[in-house]
Amino acid sequence: DGNDFIMMLHDDGRVFNPDDVPDPTMPNQLTGEAALDSLQVGGLGIHFMRKLMDEVRYQFDPDQGNTLILVKKIGQE
Repeated sequence: DGNDFIMMLHDDGRVFNPDDVPDPTMPNQLTGEAALDSLQVGGLGIHFMRKLMDEVRYQFDPDQGNTLILVKKIGQE
Protein backbone atom coordinates (compact mmCIF):
# COMPACT_ATOMS: atom_id res chain seq x y z
CA ASP A 1 0.00 0.00 0.00
CA GLY A 2 3.02 2.28 -0.36
CA ASN A 3 3.88 2.27 3.35
CA ASP A 4 6.26 -0.68 3.26
CA PHE A 5 10.04 -0.68 3.44
CA ILE A 6 11.20 -3.58 1.28
CA MET A 7 14.77 -4.85 1.15
CA MET A 8 15.82 -7.52 -1.35
CA LEU A 9 19.19 -9.22 -0.97
CA HIS A 10 20.55 -11.63 -3.57
CA ASP A 11 23.56 -13.91 -3.55
CA ASP A 12 24.87 -16.77 -5.62
CA GLY A 13 26.07 -18.81 -2.64
CA ARG A 14 25.03 -22.27 -1.54
CA VAL A 15 21.26 -22.82 -1.62
CA PHE A 16 19.89 -22.37 1.88
CA ASN A 17 16.37 -22.86 3.22
CA PRO A 18 15.82 -20.83 6.41
CA ASP A 19 12.69 -22.85 7.17
CA ASP A 20 15.03 -25.74 8.00
CA VAL A 21 16.54 -23.72 10.88
CA PRO A 22 14.80 -24.47 14.19
CA ASP A 23 13.41 -21.62 16.27
CA PRO A 24 15.99 -21.15 19.04
CA THR A 25 13.28 -20.13 21.52
CA MET A 26 11.37 -23.42 21.22
CA PRO A 27 12.14 -26.13 23.80
CA ASN A 28 14.03 -29.20 22.62
CA GLN A 29 11.65 -32.17 22.58
CA LEU A 30 14.24 -34.40 24.29
CA THR A 31 15.77 -32.10 26.90
CA GLY A 32 13.04 -29.51 27.45
CA GLU A 33 15.66 -26.75 27.16
CA ALA A 34 15.31 -23.94 24.66
CA ALA A 35 17.68 -24.35 21.74
CA LEU A 36 18.88 -20.86 22.63
CA ASP A 37 20.71 -22.33 25.64
CA SER A 38 22.87 -24.51 23.42
CA LEU A 39 23.70 -21.99 20.68
CA GLN A 40 27.25 -20.96 20.03
CA VAL A 41 28.16 -17.39 19.14
CA GLY A 42 26.09 -16.47 16.12
CA GLY A 43 23.14 -18.38 14.75
CA LEU A 44 20.40 -15.91 15.67
CA GLY A 45 20.17 -13.91 12.43
CA ILE A 46 17.07 -15.62 11.08
CA HIS A 47 15.41 -15.45 14.49
CA PHE A 48 16.03 -11.68 14.73
CA MET A 49 14.83 -11.07 11.15
CA ARG A 50 11.58 -12.90 11.88
CA LYS A 51 11.05 -10.98 15.13
CA LEU A 52 11.90 -7.52 13.78
CA MET A 53 10.35 -7.61 10.31
CA ASP A 54 6.70 -7.95 9.33
CA GLU A 55 7.52 -10.38 6.51
CA VAL A 56 10.53 -12.52 5.75
CA ARG A 57 10.44 -14.33 2.42
CA TYR A 58 13.18 -16.43 0.94
CA GLN A 59 13.49 -17.75 -2.58
CA PHE A 60 16.18 -20.23 -3.50
CA ASP A 61 17.05 -21.85 -6.78
CA PRO A 62 20.20 -23.86 -7.55
CA ASP A 63 20.50 -22.08 -10.91
CA GLN A 64 19.57 -18.52 -9.90
CA GLY A 65 20.86 -18.26 -6.32
CA ASN A 66 19.19 -17.01 -3.17
CA THR A 67 16.94 -14.00 -2.68
CA LEU A 68 15.94 -12.73 0.74
CA ILE A 69 13.01 -10.30 0.90
CA LEU A 70 12.44 -8.35 4.12
CA VAL A 71 9.31 -6.22 4.56
CA LYS A 72 8.72 -3.71 7.35
CA LYS A 73 5.45 -1.79 7.50
CA ILE A 74 6.03 1.88 8.22
CA GLY A 75 3.59 4.59 9.17
CA GLN A 76 0.97 2.18 10.49
CA GLU A 77 -1.98 3.75 12.28
